Amino acid sequence: MNNKLAIFFFCAVFLSACGETGEPVKVTGDMPKSLTAIYFRDGVGIDFGASPVMDRVIDDKGRKLRVVTYHLDSDIKNIDSGVFAILQSEGYERIEAPKGTNDLSVKYRNSSGTISFRYKEQVSEGLVKNIRLYVSWRI
Repeated sequence: MNNKLAIFFFCAVFLSACGETGEPVKVTGDMPKSLTAIYFRDGVGIDFGASPVMDRVIDDKGRKLRVVTYHLDSDIKNIDSGVFAILQSEGYERIEAPKGTNDLSVKYRNSSGTISFRYKEQVSEGLVKNIRLYVSWRI
């Protein structure tokens, strides 16, 4: 029994690594819900291929704001270009904010609301770079 469990685990790990490009993937309504995807108010979904490290709802001036945080092993350009392709195809307008404390801040707006993406490059122990991505929208 333990051998079967070990084989299943290793197969799952190897299969999960197949085809990873570091770019977000569009999620459609006919796909099963994914633990690594986020869905916005209008039903549009984006799958980053990684589970969020934090997912919380905060009160912002009497309105609820959902903030989802990811740590991703890609670079900002790849992630942002994937997000742009998905949201542009769904009718969102891209508005880039001036560089502040984040390496890149982008808002996407359409008739159903605004989604904010804030990217920050982090270097952890061992000089390993990753991207901390904050995605937020009103719910």
